[in-house]
Amino acid sequence: MIYENEIFVIEYKGLIMKKYILVDSNWRLKRYLLNFDDREKIVIDSRTESKRDRLNDLLFSYQLFDKPLVIAKFVDEWGNDEVKWLVTACKETHSDVIVISRNSEILKKFGDFLDLSSPKPWDLKGWMDLITEISKAFLINLKYELKMEIFERVGPNVDLLAQELEKLSVVSKKPSTDDVKEIIATYTEPNLFEFSRIFMERNVHSVELLKKIVDATHPLVVIRTLEKQFMILAQMITQGKTSYSWDDVRKASKNFGVPIPQIANLVGFPLGEKRGRNFLKLWSFESVIKLLESIQKVEIDVKRGEDPKFSLISMVEKWTSSTA
Repeated sequence: MIYENEIFVIEYKGLIMKKYILVDSNWRLKRYLLNFDDREKIVIDSRTESKRDRLNDLLFSYQLFDKPLVIAKFVDEWGNDEVKWLVTACKETHSDVIVISRNSEILKKFGDFLDLSSPKPWDLKGWMDLITEISKAFLINLKYELKMEIFERVGPNVDLLAQELEKLSVVSKKPSTDDVKEIIATYTEPNLFEFSRIFMERNVHSVELLKKIVDATHPLVVIRTLEKQFMILAQMITQGKTSYSWDDVRKASKNFGVPIPQIANLVGFPLGEKRGRNFLKLWSFESVIKLLESIQKVEIDVKRGEDPKFSLISMVEKWTSSTA
């Protein structure tokens, strides 16, 4: 195994390849699998029907001229009998196979494994090295103090770090402190930003997320967050513009005095892999005003001493189940 350009490079020189990988993030898994971009790959995961029959064909059918690379993905989500069968099959097969799991105890049943799991939460050097690795992948040059700022904002989560650093790379390859503060979201657990996003989609799952949030966050904080978000949305709707370019997003961010990711989220501008919903097309000005009135009513109820959790959750349930 050679470590080169931040990717694990495997040389197997035509021999049967059996690799067992411990990894708990999609980003590191994708980076690892770049080593095999020249191979046809067939992924078998927990959702694959008749996994054992499918694997039996792939691992023991030697009539295939070009045998694909078989990837058994996240076997920690499989049934015990399926894993037990796979352990035996991997020992007997003459096909190339990669077994992936988040659970080291499962991988020990297969043999020696490569550990690509996240650093421990308290391993600051490990996380700094990982942020450096991700930054290089997106061609970003970061000073140590900016790495610390990003880590403090995002926390010990590889996929979130990769997501936020990809957003940052859209803005600058040599970001400043101001760039980081504007672009990188501050994540808390549970996350208010995520709640407001899915609530604005009228997604019923926002109710369950809210129930977790109000256990750790005062309802008035949630109310103010929603109020600010929808007031900005109302102001943007009055501009009569529904499609935003990158320059439009930056201009709106400056005009409204809010971070770029917040504006990008409202207009569905893709800062990262996925394009979000454009809330300017989902909400009318009238419906936003009605919602703001509902939010203000909940705030009054809370200040009068009524049950803040009940009032807030009831309001969110109403708006995620209505078409007002």
